Amino acid sequence: MRLRKKLFSLAAGALALIGASGQALATTVTLDTLVAGGTLTSNDGTLTFSNFHATVSGTLSHNLADYSVQSLDAGFRMTGAFIVADGMVGDMVLSYTATTNEGQQISDVNLFANATFNPKTPPVGLAAGVSETVFPHGLNNPIGILSVAATSKGFADLTDSSSLAPPPLYSSVDILKDIAVSSAAGGNGSAAHISVIDQNFTVTPEPGTLLLGSAGLLGLATLGRKRVR
Repeated sequence: MRLRKKLFSLAAGALALIGASGQALATTVTLDTLVAGGTLTSNDGTLTFSNFHATVSGTLSHNLADYSVQSLDAGFRMTGAFIVADGMVGDMVLSYTATTNEGQQISDVNLFANATFNPKTPPVGLAAGVSETVFPHGLNNPIGILSVAATSKGFADLTDSSSLAPPPLYSSVDILKDIAVSSAAGGNGSAAHISVIDQNFTVTPEPGTLLLGSAGLLGLATLGRKRVR
């Protein structure tokens, strides 16, 4: 009976922890905070983002406080002043490092962006896009390139996504991202706006961690059978 009570207490505690993690609130900071040396942790606690650097050119806002970064499960979302109008062009180059917790590795990288063009039937030629190169942390040989882009062709809203599954697994990667918007060909009140940029990762346990976890579960199952007998 005592053993059953202990097991029930442990199970209740585990469920409470799971419930708490499931209710984790998103963290939102401005880009200037991150560039000043701040870090951001994903909602599920699997990733830490650091080493942010940003360079803005053209008519995008050069005030980094105008851009928000919100934590997601295994990633983050950027929103803010990614908008140009009346024949203007803007660009932001952003770099940062994504690092997993000990015992985990990145097995896939995903990029998503949403572009909105105004007016609802915009002139052909407006453009908005995000591209990024993924590197093993501290190395210059790229793993690969992701790119999402939208060009006005009579549509008001376009969404696009791209993913990269690097052949080896990495515990830490560096990402160099280029965010570009252009209304140069439109003019006359036309505008291009990237409203959402999502960066997501697939994080998996290292093979050794999986084996250790399996061995632990097997041991618990064996112990349970012995106690029943």
